[in-house]
Amino acid sequence: GVAMGRGLSGIRASAKLPLATGAARAVATDATDSVRVAEAVRITRVGGRVVAPAVARLPDGVRELVRDDAIWVAERLALPSAPVTLHVRRG
Repeated sequence: GVAMGRGLSGIRASAKLPLATGAARAVATDATDSVRVAEAVRITRVGGRVVAPAVARLPDGVRELVRDDAIWVAERLALPSAPVTLHVRRG
């Protein structure tokens, strides 16, 4: 029931959203299952906001900012990087 426009875009999709990882500044979802909520987190950029129903479990990779009886709002956290190999240069 949310009108799109003025900077808002809407997508109806199955569990896999057709956006690159970190493509969105913020994502609001009405999904409550963990797979779809995790997908909303995946497409949200680091530092971006994710909004989901209060009954949805808070997924890994976010920090809850606020919650009420209807929704929670979380911030997408940075993903840990792969280990980096260090080499000593001699000479």
